[in-house]
Amino acid sequence: MEKFLEALRGLLADGDGVALATVVARSGSAPRDAGARMLVGRSGRLWGTVGGGLVEHEAELLAMETLRSGTSALREFCLRAEGLERIGMVCGGDVTLAVQYLPGGAAGPLAAADAALRCLRAGGDGWLVSRLSTAEAGDLSFLEKEAAEIRFSALRQQAADEVLFEAEGKPWFAQRLIRSGAVYLFGGGHVARELAPLLARLDFCFMVLDDRAEFAVPADFPGAKEVLCADFGHILDAVAPGAGDYAVVMTRGHLFDLEVQKQLLTTPVGYIGVMGSRKKKEFVFERLREAGFSDRALSRIVTPVGLPLGGETPAEIALSVAAQLVQLRAERKGRVWKREEGENMR
Repeated sequence: MEKFLEALRGLLADGDGVALATVVARSGSAPRDAGARMLVGRSGRLWGTVGGGLVEHEAELLAMETLRSGTSALREFCLRAEGLERIGMVCGGDVTLAVQYLPGGAAGPLAAADAALRCLRAGGDGWLVSRLSTAEAGDLSFLEKEAAEIRFSALRQQAADEVLFEAEGKPWFAQRLIRSGAVYLFGGGHVARELAPLLARLDFCFMVLDDRAEFAVPADFPGAKEVLCADFGHILDAVAPGAGDYAVVMTRGHLFDLEVQKQLLTTPVGYIGVMGSRKKKEFVFERLREAGFSDRALSRIVTPVGLPLGGETPAEIALSVAAQLVQLRAERKGRVWKREEGENMR
């Protein structure tokens, strides 16, 4: 979301008109969830994707038309067998796309992008809201959570992060701006250095902490929000993992891992993954039990960390860790892998 907002703000501030394509509804196994976005300029796609293939091609054509007409569009795509002749894809689902024309320098959308970025970076809570009118230029605004819920009853007590709803006689789309769970990497060694660019590419916000200055160099971790040099015995003086966050422990030794896990188990962090062997797990778990942690508490710890891909090199281990984090994030959003049908299902 942060990258999208930065790209949008930059284009609008430069005075360029832009078409914003957004997946506002999805059913079945369509390629992208609601909330997927793409920015299109007069030269073509500038940022993002709404799923690739012919749907994205159609979205680009719609975007070019909105740039010429100064109006917006709302279009449904059927990806089932009966829609094959129209778009040439059979994925077993349906997609509704909104394509909004946002004029360059427009005060409303530019202010919305600025306010949303400030909220996101401050760890706040709010909604980016679009009125999906097709007869005029697109509308984009940002409302903090309380103000949004006062104006739009559909957003009250809303569990979903993306909502398509009716209000004031028109369709609206709202996307919540709570930052998806941050990843805390404890240890800046070989695996962490391989993992960092993967996390950045996968749009995770992540931080790295090591107790050695030479292993806490920001340049070694492209895309990291922060790279901290801090004592492993006092990590909670430096960071505060929350229930929606992920902790990955890969320090240089058993005792450092033990200290980090002791502290993490006192936090609400939603995932604790630890790199290591079964023998290491037995050693650390026994010490944690001696420190007073129950088996129920220890069940929060995933070790060895990562999906069992069979790799051994730092790059292969990093891939398995990144894959597990993607899986967990997808589960939180209600997506599961339906193996027998070989497709992503909601």
